[in-house]
Amino acid sequence: MIVLRNAAVIDGTGAQPLPGATVVVNGNRIEAVGCGIASPSGADIVIDLHGKAVLPGFIDAHVHLGGTDRLDYPSSVPRIAPGQIKQIVELVIANGCIV
Repeated sequence: MIVLRNAAVIDGTGAQPLPGATVVVNGNRIEAVGCGIASPSGADIVIDLHGKAVLPGFIDAHVHLGGTDRLDYPSSVPRIAPGQIKQIVELVIANGCIV
């Protein structure tokens, strides 16, 4: 479970951003979005996004034309250790991207 706290949530409806909100992601589902939501005690990763915005629920529909047609491609990609996930997410966020 990943908890993104203290973020400005933009829902894409045209409403004003919701400042200081929390987004709770469990597996591949967004479980909760809003203010006053406590971080669940079983959260694997909790990240404070003060000064950042998130747009939960958007679909990444981009495509890469080209690349590889190797059938073993997934096995050739290095695996990420569970302990590295938070470090990678924080690095991406620190450089201005929200996943």
